[in-house]
Amino acid sequence: MDLLDQADSEVRPGLPRRIIAYHDVQTTEGKAFSTFRTVRNGLTSLSSALEDTNSIPSTPESWSLPNDEYEPFMYIPLTFQRVLRLSQLRYPLMDRIHTQILMPLGLSIKYSKDLLELLACFLSCIQDDRHAHINGVVHRDVSSGNLLIFFDTGGKAVGRLMDYDHAKRALTSIHIPTEEHEPDMIEMTRTFIARQSRPPIPLFTEEAVVEASRYFDQGQLGMATIYAAATYRMRNPSRKSSEEISKEDLGWNHEDIKWPDFTDREACKGQRSGTLPYMSPEVLAGNSFFRNVMQSKQPFIHTSVHDVESFLWVLVHICLTRRGPGMKMGRHELDPNHKDYDHNGPLCKIVTQCFDGDEGTINATKEAFYVDFDLFKLKILDHFHPYFAPLKSLVRQWWETLVHAYKFRANEYYHIHDHILRLLKAAISDLNKDPTKWAQQEDTDREVKRREDHHEETRKLLHAMRTGSAMPADVDITSPTSPILLPQVTPASEVSTSPSDGPTASATPSSPTLPPEKRRRIAR
Repeated sequence: MDLLDQADSEVRPGLPRRIIAYHDVQTTEGKAFSTFRTVRNGLTSLSSALEDTNSIPSTPESWSLPNDEYEPFMYIPLTFQRVLRLSQLRYPLMDRIHTQILMPLGLSIKYSKDLLELLACFLSCIQDDRHAHINGVVHRDVSSGNLLIFFDTGGKAVGRLMDYDHAKRALTSIHIPTEEHEPDMIEMTRTFIARQSRPPIPLFTEEAVVEASRYFDQGQLGMATIYAAATYRMRNPSRKSSEEISKEDLGWNHEDIKWPDFTDREACKGQRSGTLPYMSPEVLAGNSFFRNVMQSKQPFIHTSVHDVESFLWVLVHICLTRRGPGMKMGRHELDPNHKDYDHNGPLCKIVTQCFDGDEGTINATKEAFYVDFDLFKLKILDHFHPYFAPLKSLVRQWWETLVHAYKFRANEYYHIHDHILRLLKAAISDLNKDPTKWAQQEDTDREVKRREDHHEETRKLLHAMRTGSAMPADVDITSPTSPILLPQVTPASEVSTSPSDGPTASATPSSPTLPPEKRRRIAR
């Protein structure tokens, strides 16, 4: 994060830093406190000596454990017959350095004061992810707890993507695919797109055909034709003009950017990074759902496209589980303590299937959306709270763009950030046209007032702590809305208050029925 903060200060001045200070913890001998030297005293793990684990009876149900119960067996000898079958699931031990990090406190993005602030902060966070991507870093753990609201030097709310604990960094980059084709092949493809499409579509400019064809080799120009026509229909569903289709019309007018090269990197055995409710089903499955013959020979890689999908699931979660801006605005249908709670209702079911269920349920539910957009509309868009109805078009286009990117691995895939940023900017522009149509002004005013009160309480408390004076009587440091904690011996790497009521550096899902989020490496 420090590397990205330094790069940010050069191209995006005025943004709050992600890290205030950090240092490695040292032992009394002045050496780095590491798991290998300090905790394990140089001991390494040995693979299981079992020759035939399949010979162990598998009939007792007590031998079959849920995924989240595998983890305890990482740390104990697998010598009991009951757990011998789990030996192959143990992870290789890794050396880690104990580091203390002091980070600024932010406000969870789900507590945005209105829709404009919500989208503006998503836009800033995706810009963070794009900036990291250009610097060879893939975050791999985009979640609601890692998207925080801060305020720049001008007092404007901005989103920041935090917590790069599970990020990976490439040391090299590769060029975006660029297959060169003969001019006559380009012209033939250009004509073929227009004539073979049903219903017919206008001619593409030569520049647009070159862009569509660059991602496919000579034997796949038919796929380039399908890709170009599908992109046109996605971007221009009701276009009447007969003018030629340009790169700009298709959203392909980007400058090429660096693409991190992870082809020589392999994830640790049995590990995938992410927070389960927001992980792409491709990451959960460890496989691409739309793989052609060439891609099927390549190992699966967690890329920034999967990060961008996680951003979408965070937004979807907010739209499904909240009923307005600010704090204490969870949906009544999801609150067991409210009279409108409906455990068997369609909203509870879809939130469970997409976010609260086990890995298999979440994976199967989201995977089905890839091949059936009507199901995505029925299960997701139709259950948005009315307050978030203005965002349905954005979410629909975002999902269509992701599926298009996964299916063709072309412009939308390699420029995913630019495509989604374009959609967000268009949605923000639409909201600005008539804010009275979507605003819940009373709730927005309440959230603004809460922030002002909180700021004043924090100022008084810090003054009392610095001067040693008596704590102000009107400041309640135990209030769940206060992010101020009693002084700690060492800086905390993560600081959180009540999961539903306070600014935080780590937040949980907003639905009252949701279990704590699990940021984990899931056993395959």
